Amino acid sequence: MGEEVSLRDRVFRDPLLRPDYGPSEMAKHLNANYNSVKAIYVKLCDEGFLLREGRGKYSLNIPRMILDLYERLRRLEG
Repeated sequence: MGEEVSLRDRVFRDPLLRPDYGPSEMAKHLNANYNSVKAIYVKLCDEGFLLREGRGKYSLNIPRMILDLYERLRRLEG
């Protein structure tokens, strides 16, 4: 049985593969509602995973992502 991936997970994962996509391009790529995708981008910025560079331009916050992965691994090992 396949596990359905949430829109948030898809938006979170795809910037790793398509770092030049902003919310508009990502919404088109995922065939998703722009406002939903934009809200997820804002949330990912609030959580520190994305950095807003300008209108429609975002970049990955690699140090924050690495720290998050490290914390998840520690919880799994602990």
